[in-house]
Amino acid sequence: MRIKKIKVGYIGMMQLNFRGGKESVFNKSKAELECLSVKHDFELYVYPELIVTKDDAYEAKKAVEQEGVDLLLLQNTSFCSGYLVQILARTDAYIGLWAVPETAGGGPMPLNSFCGINLSAAVIKNYLKEYAIKYKWFYGYGEYFEERLAYSLPALRAYKNLKGRNVALIGGIAPGFDNFYDDERLIEKKFGVRVSRHDEFEDIAERARGYDKNDAGLQAIIKEINGFESCVTASPEESLEKHARLTKAYLDLAAENKYDAIAPSCWPKSRLKMGITFCATFGLVNDMGLVTVCEGDILSAVSMLALKYMTEFTPTIMDLSNIDFKDGSVYLWHCGIGSKYYAKQGTLRLEDHFNPGPYNAETGWATKAPVCAMQFDDMRVSIMRFTYECSKMFLMDGEIFSKPGHDGSGGWLRNTRLNGEDIQVRDLINTIMTRGYHHHYPLVKGDYIGALMELCYLLDLQLIERENYSPYNKPE
Repeated sequence: MRIKKIKVGYIGMMQLNFRGGKESVFNKSKAELECLSVKHDFELYVYPELIVTKDDAYEAKKAVEQEGVDLLLLQNTSFCSGYLVQILARTDAYIGLWAVPETAGGGPMPLNSFCGINLSAAVIKNYLKEYAIKYKWFYGYGEYFEERLAYSLPALRAYKNLKGRNVALIGGIAPGFDNFYDDERLIEKKFGVRVSRHDEFEDIAERARGYDKNDAGLQAIIKEINGFESCVTASPEESLEKHARLTKAYLDLAAENKYDAIAPSCWPKSRLKMGITFCATFGLVNDMGLVTVCEGDILSAVSMLALKYMTEFTPTIMDLSNIDFKDGSVYLWHCGIGSKYYAKQGTLRLEDHFNPGPYNAETGWATKAPVCAMQFDDMRVSIMRFTYECSKMFLMDGEIFSKPGHDGSGGWLRNTRLNGEDIQVRDLINTIMTRGYHHHYPLVKGDYIGALMELCYLLDLQLIERENYSPYNKPE
């Protein structure tokens, strides 16, 4: 999955009657951006001339549009007339309004730079309000400038890379999981992501059955699987080979159709038609680079794509399945979509599904395999999902810590925050329940809450706001 780089553009704007060494300011700023482009791995385009007139602005605008700039830094190298920003801000780029410190501590005002971006912000917010232009202010050099830029770059990377992607719903939504229904037209309108329907589950089954046992790709996957600790009791050799065949089937289907992510239905078709559970398959396919989410949850697949593009790290997905009010923690769990990127050392293993059903009075519970079980390693994770028909974002984070859990894949989360603010567990649960949030929790390792906030801004989404706990219901 190729992740496209961000391109940052830089234009210096000025007015002739300010005499504070504008050329040296421009060159210093250019040099700083060149260093940052290496450190933060973005492309840089610098418009070579300081602009003064409307004609200058139109020429510069044409140049940055031809370059395909994602973030356009409009620097008030000195104060300038507001008509320049009126022209330059009307591009497809995210606008950065950049002021620099004054070059002298007394005497005539050398640049009046900050006043310039103050004017520009007011022009964008008021005079150009019908254009709904997204902008952000920047000031100075060094850590103050870099800190703000460091949040914008990953947000823009996710925003840019979502556009034009193709996510497949394979086999429909799992029976009874109708909360995962989403309008495909809204997904494409909001994120630029196309949803493809691949309705026939049997296509996957036929592919999986049809591979020659000596196929090189199949053997490579079997070799990968054999690196896992295994305690599969349900026909282990047959189950693990099916697991490998299904993994290859999903990867091949995605490659042939140029799917960037898949959201397959799983149970009950997997156990009824193939005598296997798909949990471990989904975990392995995801770890091998194809974003995969179970139960036909398309919007979680889009959310996981955004997390992957933002962090350049493999995301995963969990349910929230238990609460401990005593230590203020919640339990993230799933049947067995384990991942080598999240597992505590020595806990990643293939085993039978603990409860695939159906129950037989004489023989007990049916046994199906495999799931990829794991215990989460200690780490901070960021959790994000687009929700409410592409109008809102659920955003939380916390610390996974060592504490006994259940069979399958799971970990306990504490020190939780909602929208970057500390939240007590009962307020968190009350928010989830009263807001009617969906039951899937896409997550990625690390603290990306600030960048996800900025992505929320870029996408014109609202955050799901906390609803503090009370023992009674309140009118909305």
